[in-house]
Amino acid sequence: MAILAKGSKLAPGDGASPESFSQVLQSQEITLPNPERATIENTNHNTSEETRTYTKGLKEPGDASFLYEFNPGDSIHVLIQTLFDSGDVNNWESSIPTSPVDTEIFPAIVTSNEIVTEIDGIIMKRCSIKVTGPNA
Repeated sequence: MAILAKGSKLAPGDGASPESFSQVLQSQEITLPNPERATIENTNHNTSEETRTYTKGLKEPGDASFLYEFNPGDSIHVLIQTLFDSGDVNNWESSIPTSPVDTEIFPAIVTSNEIVTEIDGIIMKRCSIKVTGPNA
């Protein structure tokens, strides 16, 4: 069964306790973090086969990105730029409309917030965030 992606959300936190998350409005495309695990080669002179061997390494928590219609008066859009300028780690909440809703909270740094313009289009921004550690 196919699940419609419409309704997926990405939201920066406000840093308060308890923390509140405000959705990035006008998002058109959201790519959530894709964690990966590194591998470390541990082949040695006693390996019986002519095959390299490996052991697990550290996890790379991944990156996320989203494309949104830019509104310079939107407080969340201003916050995204502020987070980019400061380089501060901030919690983010993602949710996808599965049943039950799949929600995750993770710390991240905004690594880019570029303007995207097409000749026959509206002004967009593409934001990338780097997850800085395990999910909260």
